[in-house]
Amino acid sequence: MANQKSVDLGKVLLHIPRYLFASPHAGISAAVALCIFLLAAVPPAQGQTYPNKPITLVVGFPPGGPTDVSARIVSTALSNSVKQPVIVDNRPGAGGNVAAGVVARADKDGYTLLLTQIATHGISPSLYKKLSYNAKEDFSPVTQLINVPVMLTVTPSMPVKNVRELIAYLQQHPDQVNFASGGNGTSMHLSGELFKYMTGTRMTHIPYKGSSTAYPDLMSGRVQVMFDPMTSIFPLVQSGRLRGLAVGSKTRVPTAPDIPTIDESGVPGFEVNSWFGVVVPKGTPSDIITFLYQEFAKILQREDVRNQLASVGAIGVGSSPPQFAKFIDTEIEKWRRVVDSAGLKID
Repeated sequence: MANQKSVDLGKVLLHIPRYLFASPHAGISAAVALCIFLLAAVPPAQGQTYPNKPITLVVGFPPGGPTDVSARIVSTALSNSVKQPVIVDNRPGAGGNVAAGVVARADKDGYTLLLTQIATHGISPSLYKKLSYNAKEDFSPVTQLINVPVMLTVTPSMPVKNVRELIAYLQQHPDQVNFASGGNGTSMHLSGELFKYMTGTRMTHIPYKGSSTAYPDLMSGRVQVMFDPMTSIFPLVQSGRLRGLAVGSKTRVPTAPDIPTIDESGVPGFEVNSWFGVVVPKGTPSDIITFLYQEFAKILQREDVRNQLASVGAIGVGSSPPQFAKFIDTEIEKWRRVVDSAGLKID
């Protein structure tokens, strides 16, 4: 637990008037005075440690999706570790930006955390002209919790078996291939733009209202390509309804070891993960940030937690606050280049 300042009783006793003990007749009045003095000097026991009440983890997406599922796995483990309830508060809207705005204005006491992700602290700072928060100035990083690799998939009728063949096909058919996403400005959309930027190819973006609404068109061939988090799309690859070409992580994914990375498949340096982390409002005491980081790092080492995350395609990270801060800086700069290259802006 993160201990608050304790009272040095030895120093307190030095300030007790000596006349209280000078006479054997001081008796009860002296004892009563001493008790009152000590009780006034010592804070209540429940105020000595953090946390001493429920913690709220604000999530910028609706219940039931991959972000929410990951949040609940981690929040349950944290609750068991710190012996306090950790409440998931779903605040969907604008790709997580609504939730980020709420937490930016929250009390700086460590009881309101934001489950941030690639949109709020990677893409949105460059994509949106106006935000209700500043990703770097309004928050203090705690830890990057997990990575969820993005998977590059194609419709089964597409005449390509790997990334190199896809690039060659796109070069031969510029602007004739459509790639789907769960909406303008989402990580899925920007993954496609990054791929185009790094390969010098051209595809037409077709936004949908969520990934699941794009799947029928992708399976039928109305759209041909899609980048999507493994948590959502991998079951369709396993069933043969889609063809998985590669994953966007730096290394291959243990749950899909036969699928190569995009980096090793002809696009060196390509890396996209639908990552999640924890940040708190700027001004939160450093000892609380350190305590939270240590707790999250500890639970991410637990085998049961790692297995639960792996079951939804997520990989535990547990980076330190400085490491996470550096990672956020890198993500913001990477997606700024992509947004500028594609000429994207959302009012």
